[in-house]
Amino acid sequence: MDSEIIQYFPARIASALAQVKSSDIWEIRLRTGRPAAVVHSKGIFYLLSSGELSPDSTKAIEVTADDIRRVFDSVCQYSIHSHTAQIASCFITVAGGHRAGICGTAVTSGGRLETVRDISGINFRIARQCIGAADKIMRDVMKPKPKSILLCGEPASGKTTVLRDLCRQLGVKYSVSLID
Repeated sequence: MDSEIIQYFPARIASALAQVKSSDIWEIRLRTGRPAAVVHSKGIFYLLSSGELSPDSTKAIEVTADDIRRVFDSVCQYSIHSHTAQIASCFITVAGGHRAGICGTAVTSGGRLETVRDISGINFRIARQCIGAADKIMRDVMKPKPKSILLCGEPASGKTTVLRDLCRQLGVKYSVSLID
């Protein structure tokens, strides 16, 4: 597992993740009082302290409230106030373009989400580059010149992957700015 991600976890979870041999991991899910879960290309598995992934959750590492607090502090670089805007959007982008989604109690003001408190879960979405993900859009939609498109899909369906590859391909000929 990539050390860029491992650095955000407490030692007992980090050491297990360091043993994971797969590059097909899409997400790492931490929920207070629940087993640490890993979303893999072949399904959801649970993280054992040995670093093995198991379909059986009974022997998995159980995530504590302290684990969640430590991970949250770490992804905020121990400065929660400087990440207020990202927290209000319910995710924090960390090193390598990975995202840490935050689950907790919403704090609203005037009908707007201001922040999230009592964090009870953190979901790491592992970023990866997929060269060619936007080939069909480039071929069918963007020729002879770029057009406006709406890119939508279910969570984890590859929207950001396609968007980034689209920007990469368009950037060969045009000035491109990506605000994601």
